[in-house]
Amino acid sequence: MSDRKGLAVVSKPRVGSGFVSFTSLLVAGFRALENERPDGILNDPIARALIGDSKKLQDALAQAQEWILVQEEEEKAHICNSTVMRAHYLDEQLVAALQRLAGTGPVQEGHSQAVHSQVVLLGAGLDTRPWRLPIPPWVSWFEVDKQDVLTMKQQRLQQAGVGFLAQPVIAEQAAYPLQAASWQGVDADLADAGWVSSLIKAGFEPSLPTVWIAEGLIYYLTPDVAIELHKAVRRVSAPGSLFMASNMDK
Repeated sequence: MSDRKGLAVVSKPRVGSGFVSFTSLLVAGFRALENERPDGILNDPIARALIGDSKKLQDALAQAQEWILVQEEEEKAHICNSTVMRAHYLDEQLVAALQRLAGTGPVQEGHSQAVHSQVVLLGAGLDTRPWRLPIPPWVSWFEVDKQDVLTMKQQRLQQAGVGFLAQPVIAEQAAYPLQAASWQGVDADLADAGWVSSLIKAGFEPSLPTVWIAEGLIYYLTPDVAIELHKAVRRVSAPGSLFMASNMDK
């Protein structure tokens, strides 16, 4: 899916740099803007707490918001940017996929509720799905990204009152309780074949059906890395697993 003209406020991220962290903030900012619209198609009350108050980011979001208003004045059909539309589409597909997987896989004990499916976000950025979507409580949730992104995300989510544990007592105290059975951040470089080992060490179970999500990721990888990534996913995917990804034309 191509980005709309006027929203190209940053250039292509350099994987492994702090610039990717800024891109993650910008994507969260787009979700925050959409959440604040009375006719928004995406609900993400946590996004605003994630983005912080840096002038560079606020200027970028102001530019995006200004362009959306121009679209409305010109009575264009598209009133939200492609990033939000992509997120909304994947939200719907993810929820539907998890419902289809209900009860289809083996059971993994050791959680407050038996787990029989998993979600793995590759290059997760500042995703908030396990708190804002109706994720079933029998799903283990993993997010793979660089440690600087994961650390910043956890700090800001904790400040916003987000729960990282699914135990009932803790969940009741959280402003935004975790919907999944568990959440685990995985520090790994997806360009390095060792990322799979890191994921398994974090608790990923290859015998369970898994929904893999690569949102806004594939087109930032070299062709060779993208191919190897897909091969690695296939090797550790149980029957019934699903790979969801976004892509765009040049």
